[in-house]
Amino acid sequence: MRVIVGKPETPTPELKSVINYETLNPYWHLTADLAKTIVAPRVLKDGNAYLTQQGYEVVSAFTPDARIIPAETIDWKAVAAGEAQVLVRQRPGPANSLGHFKFDLPNGDGIYLHDTPRKELFAQDKRDLSHGCVRLEDAPRLARWLLGKEPPAAAAPEENILLPRPVPITISYLDPGSQTQIAMLR
Repeated sequence: MRVIVGKPETPTPELKSVINYETLNPYWHLTADLAKTIVAPRVLKDGNAYLTQQGYEVVSAFTPDARIIPAETIDWKAVAAGEAQVLVRQRPGPANSLGHFKFDLPNGDGIYLHDTPRKELFAQDKRDLSHGCVRLEDAPRLARWLLGKEPPAAAAPEENILLPRPVPITISYLDPGSQTQIAMLR
């Protein structure tokens, strides 16, 4: 299937890993850099309505029991200047940047394969548009292939479904300027 990979300034790393589970209804945990460069400037420009509109919330930790921190208590100027850090996540739902599926790669780089609501981007010839993760054109198809059956309907956020067996994955660039090649064996 077609994929979207990292921009030249934030390339998808070459790696070998294993997919052990898929996550249904994922939160998107933004990196500190994205909170600084994207979220904070927009909050300063458009106010807290921007957070609500995008489904973002400031949290105490990236854990299931995280406490939501009121956005009005945050010094967004300090965040934008890099003088303070906040943890921002996007709630699951139709606008979530990860879509309905996330496939974690335990490589320590925070890179994963995921769904996306921006399906129109797959029509482009040049698809190096992400911040490093790999966006999938048909994540539900990969979810079915990995499980060997239809994934369960998920109601809860961040529902992890263990795969019947781990699936090795390799991400590599075959030659400079080529599309990223991803290989998986089941």
